Amino acid sequence: MDELLRVENLSLSYGHEKVLEDICLSVAKGEKVGICGRSGAGKTTLARCIMGLESPDAGRVLLNGSDISRMKRKDLIGMQMIPQAPASSLEGWMSVRAAILEGARTLKPGREAMERMLPPLLARTGLDAGLLGRRTDGLSGGEKARVAIARALALSPSLLIADEPTASLDASLRSAILNVLASLDMAMIIISHDEDALGFIAARTFRLDAGKLIEK
Repeated sequence: MDELLRVENLSLSYGHEKVLEDICLSVAKGEKVGICGRSGAGKTTLARCIMGLESPDAGRVLLNGSDISRMKRKDLIGMQMIPQAPASSLEGWMSVRAAILEGARTLKPGREAMERMLPPLLARTGLDAGLLGRRTDGLSGGEKARVAIARALALSPSLLIADEPTASLDASLRSAILNVLASLDMAMIIISHDEDALGFIAARTFRLDAGKLIEK
C-alpha cells in the first residue's frame, strides 16, 4: 500500500523528562493504526507533533513525502484531529450546521457546495438532519462526538487522528462511535487506553511506554 504518513526518529523532552524517544511510525493510505498506553504516556503529545501543533526536539514527520515543518498550515488540511473530550471543542452557541461547516468555510466552497456536503456527512456519522438547527450545547454526549467527527470529515482529510474519542461516553454510545470510526474509508490513527476498542478498529496496534513506541 502507498505510504501516507511517516514519522522518523521523533524525540521530545519537557525539561529533563523524556516524553517521546526515537519514535518511528508509518501509516499507509486507508490504513487504521491504534496507539495505546497509560495516561500521561505521551500519546496526545505524539498526536500534536504529527499534526504540526508541537515541535519535536529531533526527528521529522512526512505527509505524502513532504516534511510538515516546511509546509504551510493550509497545506496540512489533509490531516484532521478529533481532540479528547470533543464536546469541549464545540462552541455551545453554534448550531450543529454551523459547527460541522466551521472548518470547511476556510475553503470558501460557496453556500450551495457547503449545503451539498451535509447529507453525506450526516449519513457517514449517523446524525439526524433534524439536529442541524439545534445548538450544540443541547446535544447528548454521543451527538456531540458525532458532530466533532463530521466537522473533521467536512475538510475531506486523508488522515484522521482520533484522540480518546470515546473516553467520556457510556458503553452504548462508545460502541456506536466506534462503529462510525470503523466504517470510515480513510487512514486513521486512533489513540485510546481501551485496547479492545483499538482491536475492533485498527489493523495494527502500538503501545507507547517510557517514551518508546512498540508494535504489539
